[in-house]
Amino acid sequence: MVTYRHSCIVVNDLKKAVKLYSKNFEMKVINEDYLLPSHSANLTGKSGMSLKYVKLEDCKGNIIELIEANHKINGHLSFTVTDMKSMYRKLKNKLTFYSEPFKAPDSGFKVCWAEDEDGNIIELVEPTTKK
Repeated sequence: MVTYRHSCIVVNDLKKAVKLYSKNFEMKVINEDYLLPSHSANLTGKSGMSLKYVKLEDCKGNIIELIEANHKINGHLSFTVTDMKSMYRKLKNKLTFYSEPFKAPDSGFKVCWAEDEDGNIIELVEPTTKK
């Protein structure tokens, strides 16, 4: 099964963007973190990448993710999958993957990013128990 997870917007100033979306669009911060360069490189396919992010949620549970990066990067659409292995096999010849799925050190979830033929980034996430 595949379900929509969130949309990501890349911003130049994370603090300013959080203030804009939380105050004007009635969203609350639900998660704030950064990714280590090694994790960022695996995810984006770009070495030396550093990412900070904040996830905001509205009253209906809709989520946007704001990302501030030290290199040019596009936003993405994120989908939750229940079987990463079969989804990766299904899409391997249809999308350009930056890496094979791997376990994210911050969440323990299996994740990977890929591009469609138009250059749009798609994130796949399989929630798992952190071990």
